[in-house]
Amino acid sequence: MDFGDVPAWAALVVAVVAAELSRRAHKISTRNVAAAERAAEAAERSTAAAENALALQQQDAAVRQAAEAEAARPKVRLRIDFAGKHNYRLRNWGDATADNVVNAEPCGAVDAWPTGLTLRPSEAHHFMIAGDFDDLEPAQIHVKWDGQGEPVVLPVP
Repeated sequence: MDFGDVPAWAALVVAVVAAELSRRAHKISTRNVAAAERAAEAAERSTAAAENALALQQQDAAVRQAAEAEAARPKVRLRIDFAGKHNYRLRNWGDATADNVVNAEPCGAVDAWPTGLTLRPSEAHHFMIAGDFDDLEPAQIHVKWDGQGEPVVLPVP
């Protein structure tokens, strides 16, 4: 190659410029790939967070629906009312029927209740509480009914 050959020198300059442009393009492309990878990872994290949030919302909605269904379900609410002297009434103030109501801890001062006692809403069962020295009048009566596993404590007025 002759140093006086202008096209050769021009070709050399073009080759050097092309190599530099190629190097810069490769550097930019590498940065873009890294940025794209970071963006993809961020998108995956965002998707996972959105899925977790949706699952929590669905779980919360299910719990809320179950609580609303339980609140709307008819319930038995028993209460003892004083009827005068030694007479009392066991009344169902709820909106569900109480089947097989039993005195879970009977004592001698409380009249025995009939087997299979059923109290519909607003119905009452009359009974007597008459204590003596052996059997004192109870301050409360423990009752159970079908569907109520644990005895419910009802205060005696």
